[in-house]
Amino acid sequence: MFLVLQGQRELVPELMDDPSLCSREHARALAGLRRINWVCQTSRQLVRVIRQELGKDSESISVLDIGAGGGDVAAGVYHGLLDRGYTISIRGWDVSSTAVGIANARHRQARFGSDLSFEVVDIWDRDRQDRFDIVYCSLFLHHFSTEQAVQVVRCMRRRCKRLLIVDDLVRSQLGLWMAQVGCRLMSRSPVVRFDGPQSVRAAFSRSEFGELARAAELGQFKMRCHWPQRMYLMWRFNDN
Repeated sequence: MFLVLQGQRELVPELMDDPSLCSREHARALAGLRRINWVCQTSRQLVRVIRQELGKDSESISVLDIGAGGGDVAAGVYHGLLDRGYTISIRGWDVSSTAVGIANARHRQARFGSDLSFEVVDIWDRDRQDRFDIVYCSLFLHHFSTEQAVQVVRCMRRRCKRLLIVDDLVRSQLGLWMAQVGCRLMSRSPVVRFDGPQSVRAAFSRSEFGELARAAELGQFKMRCHWPQRMYLMWRFNDN
């Protein structure tokens, strides 16, 4: 039975956000998300945007992935930029120690070296003053209320020296159907099968994305829709 989208955001806690979720189910869900990100070409599309926005003169860059989860997107971005001649270091932050443990285990197996690492860090932690050339998040912003999402973007801007990218779902009926079918085809995890469609229900519309960016006082920003039923919000420091 296909789900029907309501007219406004439906913020219901996702199963993966539950701190009591057992580590086995968490790992299973992250494996499902890894397959979904591969099919959606999440890392490749981020690499393409970064190259388009920064150009060929940006050969050495530092990157922060907020809400990095199992680390597959960060690893893909690392490989993609490295293959194109950039010298790159990426840090992945997540509040889940389970996710960070899995990400670091995969990182060690792949022998990325110290240029790709993951830490348990809360984005709201004001003691961390780190700044990076690029700050991005992928499928992260829809977890928050509108007011919180504005603060997340402002926090990302404070940490950003050059380019900010928010990559998230667009709330649409087509996107909801695609999430429902895709999550069932690509994962047996009940967490993924619930969280995928729920993420679409909680996502922002295109107009809401614009309102959020203005509320976060980004100044000049860009928005771009892309496959599959997703959208980029981009802001460059030297544009403002």
